[in-house]
Amino acid sequence: MTTIAISEFRARIQYFLRKAKQGERIIVTSHGENVAEIGPVKMTQAEARKRMRELKKKIWVGDVVSPLGEDWKVLRDDYRP
Repeated sequence: MTTIAISEFRARIQYFLRKAKQGERIIVTSHGENVAEIGPVKMTQAEARKRMRELKKKIWVGDVVSPLGEDWKVLRDDYRP
């Protein structure tokens, strides 16, 4: 999280909005007092699902939690479950 004076925010607004879009949160101060917090817009559930559908066109998204059904061999002799 970045804290900046309002004068710096005004002078570099495009830069800080880009940072917010990338996920960073920015606190804007006036005379040392916090007056605003700038950050990324939170996605609604519908937006998140739409984004996931778009990503599935580019990447494979599968089950990463369930066991594979394969036995793994332990390579170390000193391993004890």
